[in-house]
Amino acid sequence: MEELTEGMAAAADGDLTRTLDLDASEEVVAEMADSFDGMRTELARTLATAQEFAEEVDEASESATTVAEDVRKEAERVNDSTANINDATDEQREKIETVSAEMSNLSATIEEITSTAENVALMAEQTADRGEEGQESAEQAIDELDQIEEQTERARDSVDELTDYMAEIGDIVEFITDIAEQTNILALNANIEAARAGEEGAGFAVVADEVKSLAEETKDAAEEIETLIQDIRAQSEETADGMADVSESVETGSKTVDEALEALSGIAEQAKETNDGVQEIKHATNEQAGTAQEVSQMADEVADLSETTAEETDSVVDAMANHQEQFGSVVSSIKELSGQVTFLREELDAFELDADHQAVQRASSAEARTSRREATGETVVIGSKMFQSNVLLAYMTYELLEETTDVSPSPRFRWDGCRRTSKR
Repeated sequence: MEELTEGMAAAADGDLTRTLDLDASEEVVAEMADSFDGMRTELARTLATAQEFAEEVDEASESATTVAEDVRKEAERVNDSTANINDATDEQREKIETVSAEMSNLSATIEEITSTAENVALMAEQTADRGEEGQESAEQAIDELDQIEEQTERARDSVDELTDYMAEIGDIVEFITDIAEQTNILALNANIEAARAGEEGAGFAVVADEVKSLAEETKDAAEEIETLIQDIRAQSEETADGMADVSESVETGSKTVDEALEALSGIAEQAKETNDGVQEIKHATNEQAGTAQEVSQMADEVADLSETTAEETDSVVDAMANHQEQFGSVVSSIKELSGQVTFLREELDAFELDADHQAVQRASSAEARTSRREATGETVVIGSKMFQSNVLLAYMTYELLEETTDVSPSPRFRWDGCRRTSKR
């Protein structure tokens, strides 16, 4: 019984290497000793597992601390990048708003161009109509000039005929003048003969005087007619020259009208082509106006999307700030966990374990951890129902020791139910 008490006291002080080897006469004591050895062995195995786990947690906490710090730094960089993206998004939104305004101005300008093109098209159409009217007028003028030229030719022919007639009349007048001179000579001869005849030729002398007087009058009338014929001939020549000038002018005018007609035809054709081109410009500007309106609407939509993106980016910035705080809390928690693990290792170091038992226990713990990680996906499970029953057995043993002996558990620990709490 004394050896059992000493073994329990040693175990209470943290020495789990001591094995009870006694030959108890009492069955209860022997069972208690066997149970104590089983409890000690299980407790030693559990503590070895806990030490191994504490070492792994310590290493993991250090790695987690490093990773958390790296993540926090990356989060800071992401936050900075997000802030830059936010600034770029704001700038992009401003530029898109500017583009939208410019597109609105462009749309208004295109509408003005369309209106101007419509006016130009109307003017070109009117010009084409007036060109066609000018063509018709020029054609009428050419027809009239042709008629004038024909009339002028007929007038020239008439003047030429009149000139010929005047020449014939001149010949007749000249013939009459010759007759009058001869008649005058005959009258003179008759007077001479009447004078020779004396009183018997007095009547004949009177007739001769009358004939002479008529001959002189005829000669004077013939001279006047000759003068008139010469005047008419001069005027006819002037008229003929005028007709020639008119004919030449008409011919020149006809050529000029032909040239004007050709020019008007070209103007009408160019006006038609201009109208067609303006209609194409109008159609193109209408399409451009529609496209500009669509682009303006798209720019407005992109501006709204940029504004939404900016708001979302602001939310991301706030979320990243919260994440940074959370990462800071995680780092603090990991550091606190590391401190607790250090404290746990210090507490576990208070127990003395067999070296061979530790090696075996580490191997079995490693195998158990591997199987558990494969089964549960890296989830570490510490303890077992056996451990809980051993703790309960240890608690009952300590209670029994307190009641039957003066031995008490190590002052470093006390047991409340199934939980061990430090009295530090």
